[in-house]
Amino acid sequence: MAAHKVGDQYRLNELSVQEGGTSLTVYQNDGKVLIYDKIKSVEKYINSILNKKRGSILRIVDTNTNHQYYPNVEQ
Repeated sequence: MAAHKVGDQYRLNELSVQEGGTSLTVYQNDGKVLIYDKIKSVEKYINSILNKKRGSILRIVDTNTNHQYYPNVEQ
């Protein structure tokens, strides 16, 4: 399945529409791959995604550092 970039119109934080920051690629259990760009606080954003989509995330990749987060696996 192709990755889809999440548009600015779906962003809730005003910082998320300002240029700069990190991109995160989120892989979901249903096969969807979402790209969130312009992330200023990676850790907070990841926690927010995990709280909203608890149980449906397989992996999150910080595309700037290639660090991978596996929420359902002890790291």
